[in-house]
Amino acid sequence: MKARRLVGVLLAASTVLAGCGLWAGLVPAPVGPGTCANMLEGACQEQVDRALARHPGSTNVEVACTVPTCDRTGGAGTAVITLANGERVKDAFSYAGDPVPVPVPACTAIALDVCRGIADNTVNGLPPSKLIKAISIVCTVASCTQDRGEVDVRVRFSDGSEFQVSQGWEPA
Repeated sequence: MKARRLVGVLLAASTVLAGCGLWAGLVPAPVGPGTCANMLEGACQEQVDRALARHPGSTNVEVACTVPTCDRTGGAGTAVITLANGERVKDAFSYAGDPVPVPVPACTAIALDVCRGIADNTVNGLPPSKLIKAISIVCTVASCTQDRGEVDVRVRFSDGSEFQVSQGWEPA
């Protein structure tokens, strides 16, 4: 429960910072053996996963965006892959992501600005190859404000699959 609360606090803090323009959803380390430079978390993780699939047994992947932006709409860059024998190979990548703007979230019992910040932060962590059809965010406690709250987030993709997460935040 403490880990869930901590994750929620971190997500909420990043949402607040993103709303203030202090953090743009850039995440330096994806899940697994990889790092990224100048990329949103979802785009980063997708490229790390693809590089690992092309080079089975690799121990690390360093991904860097080499165009002005690598976001949900697309991007290009380089991946430096460390193979199991220590050799390093360099691959170029490009991807076309979701060309449609992210839908406005359906917000229940939460201020629109807070809701949009949570939606943006959530979407930034999702793979760009998954086309988003709808986002709903529901406050699950008596009150959700910029300072504290708990929400259920649901993202529906065009293929019918869904991503769901619950998160909470409160002052540190």
